[in-house]
Amino acid sequence: MLQLRVWPGTGEWTLYEDDGHSFEYRTGAFATLTCRAYAETAQTVIEIDPRQGNWSPPQREIIVELVGAGEQRCPDDGTAHQFRFQ
Repeated sequence: MLQLRVWPGTGEWTLYEDDGHSFEYRTGAFATLTCRAYAETAQTVIEIDPRQGNWSPPQREIIVELVGAGEQRCPDDGTAHQFRFQ
């Protein structure tokens, strides 16, 4: 499970990941996820770009929590995802 806790507002960040155990990141076994949050009309939108890099996590779910508005979930399949909160 990858859980992202996001506060309302506008911003962009990049999450770096590797296996957390080995030195394989030195040979390119890592990945990044770029995420952004912004307001659109009466909604907050959180976007996750496709995973970049040569490392893939074990099968998991992404949970995005917008503080004060709830959470949404989706499978982490390496593709882009968009979450909209009222």
